[in-house]
Parts: sequence; structure tokens; C-alpha cells
Amino acid sequence: EHRSGDAESDDMKKFGTLVQDHFKQVFGEANALERIPVYGTNNVQPKPKLGTLMRFRCMVQDPSYGEELHLSVAQLVNTATGEVRQKFSQYTDNGPILDENWEVDYVSAGNKFIEKEVAYCVSVPGQTKWAEMNTAGNLEEAMEALDICPATDEEELLTGSAEKYPLRGQKHAAALVKFYAPGNAPKVSEIVDVVGIFELGYNPREEPQQSEEQDARWPCLHSIFHNTVSVESL
Repeated sequence: EHRSGDAESDDMKKFGTLVQDHFKQVFGEANALERIPVYGTNNVQPKPKLGTLMRFRCMVQDPSYGEELHLSVAQLVNTATGEVRQKFSQYTDNGPILDENWEVDYVSAGNKFIEKEVAYCVSVPGQTKWAEMNTAGNLEEAMEALDICPATDEEELLTGSAEKYPLRGQKHAAALVKFYAPGNAPKVSEIVDVVGIFELGYNPREEPQQSEEQDARWPCLHSIFHNTVSVESL
């Protein structure tokens, strides 16, 4: 029985919510979040590896970067044998990795898409690097961060636009955060703890260049789940 596109879309939204609820439960135990590397602080390497699970305590500075469609379930066909299979991918901007002779059947009704809501998020204004690292539960690293040292070139990757930060001119961490349950995405100025997968992606507000090599790559977190943080707990 063929299901309507709306019904399939609802199924994908429900799936995203189930994934969020599952990982909230997994990391809901005491100190569980503290084991996740914190984005934008010195307790991880300045330039995180792509695909790393990270945590980013941030403020939603601009939630109006729009929505994106991601091919979450792709219908594949083998051009040599005609065999058909499905491949699942999520929490990435990249398409499915294909073996030899396999390609995506883009006209198949078996393809399923999921929406991502994109927001520009920044480190919490007024919260120092020491406070961020103390939040991560690593007091030894936090004390080391009190030393004054110049930023490396790699650290510049994590630095956001000074013009878009509430405390103008102050150095801070920033990332495009992609939320996979748009109805539950946080609003402007909301402070959240995001747990997600780190990638480099393209800014949807920038004009594409003639070649991919010329396009600027932005730090991006694909949110698996997020928790709202009250101002009083900072």
C-alpha cells in the first residue's frame, strides 16, 4: 500500500523525535554529558575531527537560516544487476557513500526526506572560557585555561563573526547548528546544550563560488538532541 508524502514525512519527524528521546535518556545519567568533548574550548583539540560527537553550550543568535531537506532514506539501484536496496543516512550534509555500480534512484517513491532547521549559534555571551570548561567538569583543564596565550590559526576556525555577537568585538565560538526536529528547534536568544556531530558545511546565505574549493566551509553541528539551559544555572 502506497502512503502519501505527508504520512511519510510525519514518520520521519517521529523518527527524529524518537532518536532525540533515546539519546537524552542515554546521556541523562549523572556526569554522562561531561564525557563528551566541548566545542570551542581548550579541553579538545582546537580543530575537531570531522564526525566527532561534541557538546556546545550556546545561545541561538539567528534562527532564520531557513530549512534544508536531507535525503535520509535513499533508494539505490545497481546499474549492473538491477538489484534495489535502501540506505539510511542522517546527521550529515553528505549524501550516501556508494559502492561500485550503485547509484541513487532520485525518482523513486522509496526515497524519504527529513527537514533540518538551521540556526547560527554562538558561545554564551559573558561566559568566559574558564567558565565553559568548568561546565565541562574538568577542573584541571579549566585551571590551565586561566593562562594567557595567543590563539593559533586553527582556533580561528571556531571563531564567529564579531558583528553578529551581542558583545561586539569579543572573541567567541560559533557554529551553524542543524536541528532535525524543526518543530522543537530553540528560538532566538534561547540558551541550549547541543549534543551533535561536528562537520564543515556551507553557509546557505553565502553565494556559491565557481568551484567547491573556493566555497568557505563553516563549522557545523548536526544536533542529535538539545536541552534548554536556564540563565540561573549558568
